Amino acid sequence: MLVPYSSLIESSKQFNLGFNLESSIDDSLKLSNHYHPWSMREHEAKIVYDLIIQNKLKSGFEIATAFGISASVMGQALKVTNGKLVTMDAYVEENFNYSGGYDINTKLVKNTDADGYKMANALIELLGITDNVALEIGWSPDDTGTIIERTFGSTKLDFAFIDGGHTQAQIDADVKAVFPYLADDCILLFHDHVDVSEDTKEFIRYNGFINEKNYHTGFNLYAYSKGNKK
Repeated sequence: MLVPYSSLIESSKQFNLGFNLESSIDDSLKLSNHYHPWSMREHEAKIVYDLIIQNKLKSGFEIATAFGISASVMGQALKVTNGKLVTMDAYVEENFNYSGGYDINTKLVKNTDADGYKMANALIELLGITDNVALEIGWSPDDTGTIIERTFGSTKLDFAFIDGGHTQAQIDADVKAVFPYLADDCILLFHDHVDVSEDTKEFIRYNGFINEKNYHTGFNLYAYSKGNKK
């Protein structure tokens, strides 16, 4: 059962981090001491949770972690399927306190002192999913392959969740960096799909992702799949 956002908010007040989770715009969450980033909405979380379980997904990669809400959602589902997610962030958006901060031209790798990293780590421990979620600090696309290989070795990914920088150049770089690690049967998920360029969409389709689904959520949750995944 997916833990509701209201419970995460209440639990976060007990973490003694000096900040906590709070409600943001349209059913999403944010850190109390930062305006950005925001999480996926709660109804989007339920979609992603169900998608992982229904497709029995076991190996996944996420860019970017932010403060760990989507990673926690996917980790809870992967606990059911006995799988694992590796989630990576450079914590640039938090540093600039602006959703456009994560850009291919503004490389700034932070460390474990980032508030988002601290919150993500606390949530993972709270939910008992330390075996299902690995937190990594890195920059996409530079560190993507190294981090995926360190976590999964030669095992291919069942899914990837792309929600990093929202410029077309950064999204294109994120997609092309993860492509060599995707399995023949897999799902490619996007948050804020509206920012994906037509060229990137064509690249995805050309590489066999013939099934597409728009979940019609406020932040454009969208899935491409190939093989037996739906």
